[in-house]
Amino acid sequence: MSGLLSSSAIFATALAAGAITTSPALASDSHLDRSGWTLLAGAPSRTLPPIAGAMQLAQTETPEAPAAEAAPAAEAAPAAEGEAAAGEQAAAAAGAEEDEPEVMPEATDALIDMGEDLRALQEFAIRMDATREQVMDSGQKIQFGGTVIYRVSRPDALRMDVLTDTGGHQIYYDGKTLTLYTPGKEYYGQAEAKPTIRETIEWMEDTYGVETPLADLFDWGTERAPFDELEFAFLVGNSRIDGILTQHYAFRLAETDMEVWLETGDRRLPLKFVITDRTDDSMPQFEATLKWSTLEKFDDYIFTYSPSADAMKIPLTPLDEWAKLAKQE
Repeated sequence: MSGLLSSSAIFATALAAGAITTSPALASDSHLDRSGWTLLAGAPSRTLPPIAGAMQLAQTETPEAPAAEAAPAAEAAPAAEGEAAAGEQAAAAAGAEEDEPEVMPEATDALIDMGEDLRALQEFAIRMDATREQVMDSGQKIQFGGTVIYRVSRPDALRMDVLTDTGGHQIYYDGKTLTLYTPGKEYYGQAEAKPTIRETIEWMEDTYGVETPLADLFDWGTERAPFDELEFAFLVGNSRIDGILTQHYAFRLAETDMEVWLETGDRRLPLKFVITDRTDDSMPQFEATLKWSTLEKFDDYIFTYSPSADAMKIPLTPLDEWAKLAKQE
């Protein structure tokens, strides 16, 4: 982000991108993005279980026996043949183990079940407590924390209240209008939105660079899910998140790793996930824990922004316009 931008332009950029200006040292670092709570889409930084390789059988040379010992050597021949046969069977078994699928069906089925359970929710709230790592030019990783409260009434109402170490903002969508607002500064921007949450999220990301961290989780089990990118998928084991029993799964995609902890029982809601970006040598992570409230009944005003008398409306500038400004500078 250029230091030549005016204060209102900096706010509009940060607001549209979902980030708030950090200290000059951090803001100037080329590795720091301005995507705010952006999911990197990936899998765990833990060591993946080794894939069995073919067994190598040591072969030793047997010296020629004296003529007097010819008979015992002949008797040993059948035993040697038996050992060779056993070695071949072991090698074949190892080869078969190596050919086992690296993407385990139980793991992909768990993602599908999760997606179906998420899409079945109609009116709900989520509290996400998250940390995100940013990489400095030196290679050092800096960790930022924050909390996002989601309130959702499908198909056409969404509100996000975001409070992070670098600032806070709110997003309102009431089925017609998208509003981005920063409390305290009393700046807000508005634009005509799309008819549904899904369409608005995609348009918001493409047009303004505002990403919704949890949106991708709802895609598993649909044609949007990147199943073709999966390289590894397996069950790590059982674990407890805030005292709730979960199953811990690990996945590797083309450029990212992902770990998901799914609630056991009738509903497979995610209670924690970790995303690791493998395109960066430092492998920065995004980690979040989730608390769900699935019995909500929201009034319409929750999703509609009503400006105060002191609020100042500013334009939301699309990403392509910011690209033009950057070139001019």
